[in-house]
Amino acid sequence: MTDPDFNLLVALDILLAEASVAGAARRLNLSTSAMSRTLSRLREVTGDPILVRAGRQMREGLVDLEIGVQSNMGPEIRLQRLFEDRFVGAVRKGHPLAALPAVSLEDYVAWGHVVTAPNGSSHGFVDDALAARGMKRKIASVVPGFPTALSVALASDLIAMVPALYLLNQPMSENVHIFELPFNTRTITVSQMWHPRMEQDPGHRWLREKVLAVCHQSRHR
Repeated sequence: MTDPDFNLLVALDILLAEASVAGAARRLNLSTSAMSRTLSRLREVTGDPILVRAGRQMREGLVDLEIGVQSNMGPEIRLQRLFEDRFVGAVRKGHPLAALPAVSLEDYVAWGHVVTAPNGSSHGFVDDALAARGMKRKIASVVPGFPTALSVALASDLIAMVPALYLLNQPMSENVHIFELPFNTRTITVSQMWHPRMEQDPGHRWLREKVLAVCHQSRHR
């Protein structure tokens, strides 16, 4: 039996505590690249995809399947495209913006915003588009998902931004006023994502197939 590498054990302990290669590198006074090599060695030795870059909840097994617009989940996370969509603005019925024939940039930044940010970062392409025009929006709330963003908007005067297709068959849709955003937005791809450990699980595979089928049926109605 090969003697254990105690340096690797120390590195493993710190990696799990920090849940971050950069954080562990700082504690061990190593470069990020050196810490990444250590992590690769740990994965090889243990046969376990330690610290897959999927966000804390996926790493800890708290999320079986995540559906959304993601581009920074890391190369290890499995991803399957469900459909393409576009963003629209959403406010409650009776909101002053709902009375306008079109929402201008000035109208858009005059009100507070609830922002969907699964990773906790409130800055996004909307802020870049506004900054290019010398404008800035007022972010009043940051939430992890579109359902929460829409709920907050319906209970306040805040503006939410949601995928247009998300509103299909939503029970709250009759209380929402939708408007075209006053700037160009990219087409978004909504995907389902899961941890590699769930790849071969029969129940999980069944769930993914059902989600994919439902999305395809909805798109072709």
